[in-house]
Amino acid sequence: MYRYDEFDETLVRERAKQFRGQVERRLKGELKEEHFKPLRLQNGVYLQLHAYMLRIAIPYGTLSSRQLRQNTFHHLLIQRKKQNKNNYMIDLIN
Repeated sequence: MYRYDEFDETLVRERAKQFRGQVERRLKGELKEEHFKPLRLQNGVYLQLHAYMLRIAIPYGTLSSRQLRQNTFHHLLIQRKKQNKNNYMIDLIN
């Protein structure tokens, strides 16, 4: 099984940083959809009707189910704080 080394990790971080900048430009209106489309498709972001969908590829099972649950919970907390809602536990249970 292939194991990621420092080179791989650096490459992934640089690509994520680059795509983050492209997304920010798109959200600000500095990058039109026709120019953003090939960039988002290369990074697993698809347009579904009126919203984007993110395809996540986890090579060689490097993300455990525990890590996935933690990341999902963390994301929900951030979203609830942005929306000033304190009932995020109710949404997690339902």
